[in-house]
Amino acid sequence: MWLLLDENISWRLAAYLRPHCAAVLHVRDIGLDESPDTSIWHYARQHGYDVLTKDDDFVRLVLAEGFPP
Repeated sequence: MWLLLDENISWRLAAYLRPHCAAVLHVRDIGLDESPDTSIWHYARQHGYDVLTKDDDFVRLVLAEGFPP
């Protein structure tokens, strides 16, 4: 599993998840901190990441854009 942690998830969580996932990134690692949700969504889709977030806006993106991420 490849995870992209959203801005509302602590970047510290990445270190704990890395042994259990193929890849874990935080949005700040790739310069997407403070970016719109759609930018994060498209990055995740293009690079094969699932988004881990607490943001309700991503539910709307799933409904509009489909799954995944």
